[in-house]
Amino acid sequence: MSNKNKGFERFVIIFVTLIGGGFGSLTGLSYYESYWWVGLMVGAVSSYPLAKLYLKQLTRISLRGYSRKVIWLSGTFVATICGIICTTLVHGVMILVVVCCSDMSLRQSTDGLWSIVLMVGEIIGACVGFIAGGICSLRYVLSVMDKANETA
Repeated sequence: MSNKNKGFERFVIIFVTLIGGGFGSLTGLSYYESYWWVGLMVGAVSSYPLAKLYLKQLTRISLRGYSRKVIWLSGTFVATICGIICTTLVHGVMILVVVCCSDMSLRQSTDGLWSIVLMVGEIIGACVGFIAGGICSLRYVLSVMDKANETA
């Protein structure tokens, strides 16, 4: 991203990190109440590189000269994949924490429904990535591309 787009870059990184941390803490609560903070940390930390990846891919897509609609759809798709990756990391770490550090088994801490918790979590992660990606990509298409077209 160029210097003109630093505000957008900051917006995306803050927005995605807050979403990752928030949903990570909810994931932590769904596995074991005492370790919600582990989910928060994993969600926030893993969101940062995924936000950078999203920004890199969005820049590559827009430099190819596609229409706004294609840029928005592609950016939203990339963000959805990033949401799935982040969710998988958080669930994986939470399963390891419960198995290794908890006095309860995974089956006990999730009332025997850990596979359902995992599937529902992945669906929620994909939906959150889709919504966040749609918002960020729309902001990019409407504001950042307009500024770039004005200066060109």
